[in-house]
Amino acid sequence: MTSRQHLLITLQNARDTLHELRMALVLAGPSENLSDIEALVGVAEEEVRRELRRMESPRL
Repeated sequence: MTSRQHLLITLQNARDTLHELRMALVLAGPSENLSDIEALVGVAEEEVRRELRRMESPRL
């Protein structure tokens, strides 16, 4: 397995974990105590999506 493949798998796993965390936050219900965590999850999700798009796109 190449480094690139390993990183891609790691990013996909991170995406899945963040999705699970997002679902757990939804199930926890609205709470001011969770708003900071929700914001951090949102930022992390976007960064993982951005990196996955970069990794999955054909190299120029």
